[in-house]
Amino acid sequence: MDITDTQSGEVDGAGADLTSDDGKKKKDIRRVQVYDCRPGSSNELPRKFNITDEDYNGFQCALRKEFSVPPDETFIVSTTDREEITEDIYKLLLDGKTLQLLESVHQMLPTATQERIEYQPHYHTLVQCGMYEYYASEGQEALPYAFAELIDNALSATRNNIGIRRIEIRLLFDESQGGPAIVVMDNGCGMTSKQLKNWAVYRLSKFIRDNTAFTSQEPGYVRPNPVPRSLNSDISYFGVGGKQAVFYIGQSVRMISKPASSPDVHEFIMSKEEFERKERDREDIYSGFIRNRMPGDSSHVNSSEELFLVPIVNEEVGKDSFTAVVITRLQQAHITYLKQHFTLWTRELAHTYHYYIHGINGNSLREMRVNDSSNNIDIQICLFEKPNRIPRLINLRDVNNDMQTLYIRSSVSTFEFKATGPKDLLVEGLVRYHPFLYDQETYPLDPYSASTEKEDDDCMVVNPEGRGKRPIFECYWNGRLIPYTTVSEFKWCEKPKKTDVVPWECYNRISGVLFANDRFEVSTNKLTFMDLELQLREKATIFTRVNNGQEQRVNIEKEFTSWLEECHVQFDKQVMFLGFLGEMRRADMVKRLQFPWARFKAIKWDGKTYSKGQFVKSIKTNPIWFGSIVQFLLYGEHEGDVYATGGYVQIALEPKELYNDEKIIPISKIDRLATTEAIKENIKLDSEKLPDQLRVSWPDGNAWIENSIHPAGTPLGPIKVEILNKRGDVISRLANSKKLLIELEVIWHSPEGNVQINSHTGVHSTKWEYWFKSMRNLSKLGKYCLNLQTRPADCSASEWEKMPDKRLPSYTLNFSIKECDAVSFAIDAVLSPVHVGVPFDLQLHFRDRFNHPTQPPNGFKPQLKSSSLQLSYEKVTFEKNTVIKNVKALVKATHWNKMHTVSVHIPGLKPSNQSLQLNLQPGPPHTLFVLPAEDLITIENKTPVNFKVEVHDECQNVTKNQNLIINCELLGAPGLPLEVVDCSNSGSGLFLSKPLCLKGVSSEQILTAKFSIENNETVSCVERRLRVLPSSQVSRLEIYRQEVDSDDVMVLQNCERIDWTAGDTLGNLHFRLFDEGGKLIPLQEKLTSNIQVFI
Repeated sequence: MDITDTQSGEVDGAGADLTSDDGKKKKDIRRVQVYDCRPGSSNELPRKFNITDEDYNGFQCALRKEFSVPPDETFIVSTTDREEITEDIYKLLLDGKTLQLLESVHQMLPTATQERIEYQPHYHTLVQCGMYEYYASEGQEALPYAFAELIDNALSATRNNIGIRRIEIRLLFDESQGGPAIVVMDNGCGMTSKQLKNWAVYRLSKFIRDNTAFTSQEPGYVRPNPVPRSLNSDISYFGVGGKQAVFYIGQSVRMISKPASSPDVHEFIMSKEEFERKERDREDIYSGFIRNRMPGDSSHVNSSEELFLVPIVNEEVGKDSFTAVVITRLQQAHITYLKQHFTLWTRELAHTYHYYIHGINGNSLREMRVNDSSNNIDIQICLFEKPNRIPRLINLRDVNNDMQTLYIRSSVSTFEFKATGPKDLLVEGLVRYHPFLYDQETYPLDPYSASTEKEDDDCMVVNPEGRGKRPIFECYWNGRLIPYTTVSEFKWCEKPKKTDVVPWECYNRISGVLFANDRFEVSTNKLTFMDLELQLREKATIFTRVNNGQEQRVNIEKEFTSWLEECHVQFDKQVMFLGFLGEMRRADMVKRLQFPWARFKAIKWDGKTYSKGQFVKSIKTNPIWFGSIVQFLLYGEHEGDVYATGGYVQIALEPKELYNDEKIIPISKIDRLATTEAIKENIKLDSEKLPDQLRVSWPDGNAWIENSIHPAGTPLGPIKVEILNKRGDVISRLANSKKLLIELEVIWHSPEGNVQINSHTGVHSTKWEYWFKSMRNLSKLGKYCLNLQTRPADCSASEWEKMPDKRLPSYTLNFSIKECDAVSFAIDAVLSPVHVGVPFDLQLHFRDRFNHPTQPPNGFKPQLKSSSLQLSYEKVTFEKNTVIKNVKALVKATHWNKMHTVSVHIPGLKPSNQSLQLNLQPGPPHTLFVLPAEDLITIENKTPVNFKVEVHDECQNVTKNQNLIINCELLGAPGLPLEVVDCSNSGSGLFLSKPLCLKGVSSEQILTAKFSIENNETVSCVERRLRVLPSSQVSRLEIYRQEVDSDDVMVLQNCERIDWTAGDTLGNLHFRLFDEGGKLIPLQEKLTSNIQVFI
């Protein structure tokens, strides 16, 4: 037998070909690793044994030899699940199995052991990965549904518990304990190491997973027996939700579990960081180790980072079985949401598991709860933050405002039914009726819904529709809410087109719930049904009514209509309106509800009559109002006495000296317990001691008078205010003992409208009366108004503003705020480019310490500085803004890409210097510069002059300009050309670059070249004199004949005819060359070689 230490290498033959040379298939290699777990053993590392060809006895002998077990000492070998290896089981051992050498099956482990597992993704990952999008948003926060996946697993694990099924979610956000972390614990059956391995495999659903340790044990899923509402706890299904949930919440999960069948705790860690490390190191990603240890062993815990884990491990001692899911590396956004919206998301969980928590009848106050297995579930959530802060603890059983509780408790009757279909499809359903009571619908609204608006006391709601357009049925699957699936209605319960039996509004007073069994498919994230509504609308689906637990095959539509009529007659309560007065239009309503409003003298409500002129008191209004009835209002076209579901009363508030106003409120806000005598007495007391005026004083002696003007930042106050009644007494309360407040408001009359600068509410004190501290924030310029207004303490400022005639005393002081002295300044940017010598303006803006525009300091004189420019300016003007006028910048530049820094210095300001950058370009044409610069230039005729002309600005920089046309006019001879050059792009040009050809120049001639800019009278013309000499080039060729030794010369004229005797020789011919002035040109070889003779 081959034996190998796990640290020293692989077993011989590992990975070798399993086929022999003769082609026969070899036996499957079987290798196991064994830990010596006997007390006192020093062998911490496991040994590997190749048992391919070894029998059970040989294996026993190998163990004794390898671990030095004395012959007289007994031992047993077990799996990590503490199943003893007998001879029969030995034959079934698979390759890679981890075993433990123990004294006995129940011996405690002295040290932790490790069992290598492989959790490659199941092939369902590929075939189903695109089927659903996990945690589809639909505008909702997904965290409660992530927790629901973990609760699903816990419910499945605890479904066979005899006592309390305890599930606990701990939010450990105390970072001093190594958090943040989230722990989900249950007291369920726990997981063996094989089951924990199966948990790690993605999409290994309960229908295909194998939780057994040996090949002889047949796996299989057994569907639970039918139970009411399908509350079978069989909701851990697909092998997807747990992994997706923990990695949605955080980036690392530690699974800790102990099954009842083993004394050992199995622990497994899966983390994004570890996945990334393995991928980076090219290791097998989907593999890891399960730690097998004794309960309470926390020696492996990192005390600095996982201190919170120590008490959780300590709690293991004494537990028969459990599972704990520890999630770490949480997303900060999730932590913030869980803290800030603790009540909201726990309420959503209470809604999701309502019937598991409260039983089949739900959270009803009218019915006794049935003691069934689904009613012993205890789900507790605890939020731990800072050490000195009390943890927030909530049991989902104590949540009384989840929607199912609101539906159940606001209903008065229930219509139960069943829907059955092929393949054991079963839906249990019920419809609840929410009656109309006097003036309002009782159909519950979601108090946390974003679409639910808080009712305003002055808001007129006319005939609210109860359910409105919301669907009737919420849908549950195996007793658990599927949140994103609802069913609007069925044909037998939809609102009919015509009805004489039941009013239409009754169909908006029903809610419902459907309990589907697991024959209906849901998405793997359990957020939606796949086809629930489609299957229920199939013709094969049969609906039956359930009455007292018995199914009745009756016409369900007829039964439902009869039940709805009975609910309407028995439970809906209405108001009788008496004494029709006509109709009116209400301009305070939205346009579609302004008309018609029927007016009535009186109403009969719950056996009591209320009439016009009767004194009433309001309830559930802020403040409480006293007044007399003006009329009753009912929307719609009515004549005579009429019953209606709700209405409004218009009352004149009393005492009129205080209010002088009328209010329209729902009739439900009339206090039916208040007596007329008590109301009148209250009104009388309020009228006797009404406040009359305010007395304002200035304790520091810095009184502000009406229409005074003050620099910005001047403190206003402190101010002392006293309330005087009509008798001159100082008071702080109304006659009905209601406290009085004084509201101080400072209003700035800005150009865009009034802006509130200060707002304070003064409360009376025996030490300082109504006292307002100094206000030092009056920094904006303009007119102000200080308002002091008295109002009752129980009347909000917004309500007080709506009162058209405020009779309580007030005080008003008008004043103005002006700017302070200048402390800083700024310079406006100068439009680029700036041209040399061209004046431009610098605009200065002065600011006070509040950044307001203000005037410059008295007698200031700005200084302009630049290291590269010569600067000057004409003057400084003080109009709307401060402007340095006609600034000129001069520079003789070598290149023009440089930015010049200009600094403006104003002594006394901080900072006293401000700079700006100038892009300086050549200035406008100022002079013409002509080269050569000599006044008299001598040239020969028929040669070029080559004048170079440059256009200079004021600083002799070559400048360019549009339409910069330079003319060169030659004077002194007839027919001389005018040369024109466009210098717009370069600022310079060449003139007379071609030979100057004058006719008949036999002697010296004087010409004048006049240079000027076309259409520009500001730049002076430049003249140059030209002395033109006859050309020294060959101008005339003379042919002559001269005999030898003879002085006679016979000149042959051009084209002259010469008669000569044939056969004679014409010889002694000579030629001479003359220039344009008639001078003889010496003959040279270079010149004569170009002369040719043709005959």
